[in-house]
Amino acid sequence: MMSYSAWWIGQPITQQNSAVAVMQFDQKWRWSAAAATQTQFIAGYILERDGTTIDTSVLVSPTANNFEFVVKESSLATGANTLTLQARDLNDRVGSETLAVTSRPNLAPVITQISPDFSQVQTQAVKVQGYVSLYGKTKLTSLYWYLATNSAVTLTPDNSGNFSFDIPNNLLLPTSNLLTIAADNNADRSTRPQYTFDFAPPSAGLTLTLKDGDVLSKAELAGAIQLPAQQTAKIELTVNNGTPQVIGTNLASGAFNLPLPTAALKPRDNSLLVTVTTNLGAITRQQLQQISVDAPNVTIVAPTANQVVNGTVHITGSVDSVLALTNIQFTLDSSSQPNITNTAQSPNFDFAIPASALTAGAHSVLVTANTNAVGTVVFSGSQPRTFIYASPPKINLTSPADGSPVSDFVLLTGNFDLGAQTLKALEIWVNGGSAISIAQYTTGNQYSYYISPGLLKSGVNSLVVSVTDSQGLSNAVKTEFTYDKPSVATLLLTPANESSASGDVLVTGKVYSEATLSQAVLTTNNQTTKNILANINSAGDFAVTMKSSELLGNAVTSSLGNSITLSLNASSSKGEQQSRNSFTYFQNSSYVPGGDLVVINDIDPFDAYLPSANNPDFALNLVNFNAPGKPRSSAKQIVFDAEYGSASDNYQTLGKFYRENNWGLTVFQTIPSTPVTESFYKAIPSDVKVIFLWEPRLPFTAEKVAALKKFAAEGGRVVFVGEGPRHYSAIDTVENDLFKQLGLNLRATQKTSQGELLEAYVTSATAHQLTVGVKQIRVNVAIILSLGSNEVPLLVDPNGNVIVAVARIDGN
Repeated sequence: MMSYSAWWIGQPITQQNSAVAVMQFDQKWRWSAAAATQTQFIAGYILERDGTTIDTSVLVSPTANNFEFVVKESSLATGANTLTLQARDLNDRVGSETLAVTSRPNLAPVITQISPDFSQVQTQAVKVQGYVSLYGKTKLTSLYWYLATNSAVTLTPDNSGNFSFDIPNNLLLPTSNLLTIAADNNADRSTRPQYTFDFAPPSAGLTLTLKDGDVLSKAELAGAIQLPAQQTAKIELTVNNGTPQVIGTNLASGAFNLPLPTAALKPRDNSLLVTVTTNLGAITRQQLQQISVDAPNVTIVAPTANQVVNGTVHITGSVDSVLALTNIQFTLDSSSQPNITNTAQSPNFDFAIPASALTAGAHSVLVTANTNAVGTVVFSGSQPRTFIYASPPKINLTSPADGSPVSDFVLLTGNFDLGAQTLKALEIWVNGGSAISIAQYTTGNQYSYYISPGLLKSGVNSLVVSVTDSQGLSNAVKTEFTYDKPSVATLLLTPANESSASGDVLVTGKVYSEATLSQAVLTTNNQTTKNILANINSAGDFAVTMKSSELLGNAVTSSLGNSITLSLNASSSKGEQQSRNSFTYFQNSSYVPGGDLVVINDIDPFDAYLPSANNPDFALNLVNFNAPGKPRSSAKQIVFDAEYGSASDNYQTLGKFYRENNWGLTVFQTIPSTPVTESFYKAIPSDVKVIFLWEPRLPFTAEKVAALKKFAAEGGRVVFVGEGPRHYSAIDTVENDLFKQLGLNLRATQKTSQGELLEAYVTSATAHQLTVGVKQIRVNVAIILSLGSNEVPLLVDPNGNVIVAVARIDGN
């Protein structure tokens, strides 16, 4: 049923005039009236038609100048109607007015203020705004929009009648888009304005890194896009005219790096079509031609080139491949290893080589990655790597023994085996503290270090010793021991107990005390004393020099050395302690046995004349000596080195003599082209005490000279046995050159002490360990020796010519 209504607008009646002013009707179906005066309206009104009340309402609006009421359509007759308005004031006066109206239907909704301007081409996202107007008391029943390409979309205006909506870009055509906006009211009135427009948004700019004819090394598409403000885009890729694949969405302006589908790629001559579509539907395309695909790129991460490794060796890395990998293969030293498999997930690899498959030295590996391309063409890429395999050093700890009780300064001893490497670091950790380097406390492959009580605690202590070789490989050993911490502890380090010393003697040691020391004194068995309290530093270490007079006192000097007992006494308010060392003291260092070179240029005393005179005593003195404090002091092995060109085997008599006196014997006699002693001199065994260089004919290598110096520094003795000029032509080229390399001033001359083939007895000239029990020895044409100031003549002929001498080898 159609509904109609009328609006009546009026003003209060004045007190002076009970009549309501003229009422007028406007085109919007609004009734209005203006009172003669601005009297406050305080009563109400009665609406009548033809004298009959048809609607009664009460208005209470003391400040309003206007009022409104509704005349319902059901109250109006079709055609002409007479409306009467009555108003009553405070004085009960009534005013009235009549107006003839004609009832008619309400108007349809009106849509206005539409934007944007559809007479122009639309280049941005289309957002429509507008206003819907209603007349009378009609209500909006529907508001919607549609194009020819979509269904109706409902709109909801705000309270003021404003509305807006966005048109999706995918609904728009480049030309002749027809937009319809529809509005209906409850009086069954409708409006349908239409707008025709074109849509042409700007396309995206596209720049690609890849160019025609390039080689694709990664499964990536890189480049940049340029978009209008607030627009996004998607990128599609078509490979070799196949199905387009979306590889990027919602991209903003700027650089991009997107994964590139590779399933349809060929090894070469690929075509790529890149399509960029903006969110407004604008399209940009770029074609790439003759694109080739790179072979897989293999990268070995570990081990690094020529890295030294040990244990299970892991060859790890990754493969960068455009095409899908079929397998990653492994070759060790040019041989495939089917039992060594890749345990990582492709494109990564991890080939574990067990230690059992490796020997010490250099090894090469080759990692190869294979991939099948379109058309069954196989692509391969590989990388080689060389590494050095080595076993870690070995280390042993001999003291303190695990679980043993100890006190005072704790002696840490042990040994290590570096193989063919050199020592890089030797460190200890006491009770988990900071590392302490003890590399300087090594002799050969032995270490010996005293741990101060200040680093230890009463009860159980832990100790870790670690060795690192020149390749960077390490090993460690641990021990635990029970410690009884003293209140005072003393320790004499040098001269070492049972060692030898000469000249001015450096005395070093350690003192520990819980309380401040009140006394620290060095005392000898000759009753000489030296106060060293001021020489002890905050760490408890001291180093003082004692002269001969302080060591010997009134004792008679002996060329065979004086026995000295040195005591260190220290005390504090909490206790006292004494430590003592005994050593052999020589005023002249040249008399210290071991670490020396003995020279005689005549083989007869050791061969034909060995049973003569005191020759056996002299031969035994050469090997029977004590080098106090040196590691080779108690060794029992003799080496005859006749390798360097000696054709003589006349050492056999002397060798037999030594065997009969319980000495072990090793003989090297080979031609120079097969130097079997090379490994011997790299690490001279610790049980060797004396080396005879028997008539060497070829110059000594620097490595062999260095080995002899080290051997001497460890208390070994070197005996050079040469011959006279008639039988030995290498006096200057070999013998004297060797003496020079050993740091000696001693030289062999070209003169002999007697006429050729004349037998002679020589007498002892110097009291020395080598001449104990020797008054005469028998020689035959020995060469005269020239000595330096620090070299000792041992045996001289009746004319005073030196034919046997001893000199200390410079270990530097």
